Amino acid sequence: MGIPKKLFLIMILAIFAHTAFAANPLLRQKYTADPNPFIWNDRLYVYCSYDDNNQTDNKTYNIKFYTLISSDDMANWTDHGEVFSVGRDLPGLNQAYAPGAAVKNNKIYLYVPNSGANIGVVSADRPEGPFTNPKSNFITKNASLNTNVEWLFDPAGFVDTDGQGYVYFGGGPADGNPGPGSNLRVIKLNADMVSFNGSATTVSGSTRSFEAAYMHKNGGTYYFSYSQNFTNGSADIAYMTGANPMGPFTFKGTMLPNSASGGGNNHAGVVQYKNNWYIFYHDRKLRKTNNVSSGEYRSVSVDKLEYNTDGTIKQVVATDAGPAQIKNFNPYDTVLATTIHTQSGAIKTAICSAPSPGTVSNANANSAGTAGDRNVMLISIANNSWVRLKGVDFGTAGAAKFYASAASASAGGSIEIRTGSNTGTLVGTCNIGATGGLTAWKTFECDISNCAGVKDYLYLVFKGTGTDQFRLRWYKFGGAVDVPPDPPTTSAANSGVPSRKHFSINVRGKTLFITAASPTVVEIYNIKGGKEASINISGATQTVNLSLPNGVYFAKTRGTRDVKFVVR
Repeated sequence: MGIPKKLFLIMILAIFAHTAFAANPLLRQKYTADPNPFIWNDRLYVYCSYDDNNQTDNKTYNIKFYTLISSDDMANWTDHGEVFSVGRDLPGLNQAYAPGAAVKNNKIYLYVPNSGANIGVVSADRPEGPFTNPKSNFITKNASLNTNVEWLFDPAGFVDTDGQGYVYFGGGPADGNPGPGSNLRVIKLNADMVSFNGSATTVSGSTRSFEAAYMHKNGGTYYFSYSQNFTNGSADIAYMTGANPMGPFTFKGTMLPNSASGGGNNHAGVVQYKNNWYIFYHDRKLRKTNNVSSGEYRSVSVDKLEYNTDGTIKQVVATDAGPAQIKNFNPYDTVLATTIHTQSGAIKTAICSAPSPGTVSNANANSAGTAGDRNVMLISIANNSWVRLKGVDFGTAGAAKFYASAASASAGGSIEIRTGSNTGTLVGTCNIGATGGLTAWKTFECDISNCAGVKDYLYLVFKGTGTDQFRLRWYKFGGAVDVPPDPPTTSAANSGVPSRKHFSINVRGKTLFITAASPTVVEIYNIKGGKEASINISGATQTVNLSLPNGVYFAKTRGTRDVKFVVR
């Protein structure tokens, strides 16, 4: 029996909608590649090569920046911008090919290959930088150190469970010298992570080895992965296992077929986060979506990685949907506008000065200033473009207010807050007025209604005229006066301990009546995030008189959502 034409069209449109607005690739506002994942302060970060400056005509690389993204739910990703610039942060280098990162000594160590000539290193106190202590000739081609591979690039930092650090690197063509099977290296590091403990060891037995060396550990087994060359028709991500981080290793096979990349090269990184394993890689999905026929314009994606009972890796199936969301999103925290599940339109992200207004620079032209004093924003906002968040939990009481930091040179526009779809239930409209320029930031607000519980999707739909009608830096929702607590955690480490403390606030003039379920400390913040007071609450209703100017404030205690209140 044939499928009716109308039903068939509906099915096709549904498939197209799923593909067009799927989670993979993770960013749609720029091209990214060579993902290197790592954990910092219980959040998952990924450094990526920034591919927007690569050449279309001759398919060459021109990579000067690293993009940083992060998530704590595996669905909504924050674009922190191009935090590393080779000209600013490692001036001895001309290029910044695939990044490698390691965390030790409460620092980030970022290993930077200068094309295939040498590898430099910088360090930072946080993933966003600023980066200091540049060392441009960290690894050079040196026969006495066994570092004289043909392609001296693709460094991968690894810190073992005993605190010992290593860097894996190397690569070369099929006819290179040294050739496949002997062109990848590992070198042991001293405690400072920027000097060697001995010479490099050749990773032997790496069949058809090409590039993209990487190491991860599961239990007592070390998994060395790399990209194979094209002599067999496909540059798959293969892997080997061993009982020592420097080998020897036994070849096991393919963990990620190159079909996942959509052709061309691939580069993968593996990480464990919140008891799940994930593999990051790059593909050409965004290039295809944008109808770009040539050029090395790649895009980072992620999927779940699983093991067989014998410790071997199940071959990864690349998906459009990506992995499942692992926790609901909290809209009562201040949300960087560049936090996105997916988007529609020509929206881009860029660097701006923060927290005070300042000079705006393009996302790929941020060599001025330091990484640590900048913020990110949405630009190129046009009528009917939108961004979406997934799995947003507004709690039982729901949201009552929406606040947004925006800048506009002309008439501005508006933000429609919708649930379900970009044409779904309208829960609020925030009008954005002129602020006096695209670097003059003001906070706008609107009422929110009919917005409680967990929303599968939350949309910010932009309305107005022009292609850069206003710029958006952050937004947040204000809850009702009483925000219910989340259920207690059930993990073994915190069994029976509530993850959030329950408290409520009533306001009469400048007098606060605070009720808490148990003794706690309530902190009061102004709309700009400045801390106004810390109040010890005994566990019963307590009266507090504060000399606060009229305005909007937020109260929170450890682990809670913000509770908004107004002093008049």
